[in-house]
Amino acid sequence: MEGIYKFSEIEMLGFVLVLLRLGSFFFSWPIFGTETVPVPIKILLSLTITLVVFPIVGWSKLAVGIADSQIIVLAVKEIFTGLILGFFCRMSFFALAMGGNIISVSMGLTSAQLFNPSLGVEGSPIEQFKVMLGSLFFLFINGHHMFLTGIVKSFELIPLTRTEISMSSYSEMGTLMTEVSSIAIRIGAPVMISVLFINIAMGLAGRAVPQINVLVTSMPVNILVGMMAMIVALPFFTVEVGQLLDLMTKHLFQLMKTI
Repeated sequence: MEGIYKFSEIEMLGFVLVLLRLGSFFFSWPIFGTETVPVPIKILLSLTITLVVFPIVGWSKLAVGIADSQIIVLAVKEIFTGLILGFFCRMSFFALAMGGNIISVSMGLTSAQLFNPSLGVEGSPIEQFKVMLGSLFFLFINGHHMFLTGIVKSFELIPLTRTEISMSSYSEMGTLMTEVSSIAIRIGAPVMISVLFINIAMGLAGRAVPQINVLVTSMPVNILVGMMAMIVALPFFTVEVGQLLDLMTKHLFQLMKTI
């Protein structure tokens, strides 16, 4: 029992490297990495997961005589890896926010700005509704389990002993952003199309009956039609969120294989 607290230099170095990757990931991944979650909770979660996965991450392959400069490189690499993986996981919620902003612009609610705790910025009420609904669906289908599995799997695909980072995979960032933007447009498409037809109808009514003030009457009509379209398209929204999570998971593992 006397030697239970005696750790070698390699063991302490490996634990710190694992903690840096997991800590930077938990500070940047969606829902649990937002500003609304207290920092002590994030630190405690990082320490707990590190204690669980530390025995299986291959820390024993670290060289005994590592130079000080190599330790700094390894630490920076682990922080960078955790932040990149967390950012990729969080991009799914950027798509939900984009879809909510598209709906807000279509309905004319862009002037109503509230603080969005999920992203740490101000956003429209529709944007917050979409992000909150997507977050609930994300937890319902155990999306956080998928991302936790991915970060643990990253220690096999990106070993602690690797000091170099390949930047070739980031050339596909444009393709990923295109796919995310496409899903965001599909989320806002029902409202955009409905409001478009209503505006066309209001324009024709304004030409036929000049006494109607189209600018005044179109605003409540657009909001009413947009809300109805959101309710009708709610089942399609869950389908888009599922496809979005599958897309993020696929790109996340592709990124880990190429780093």
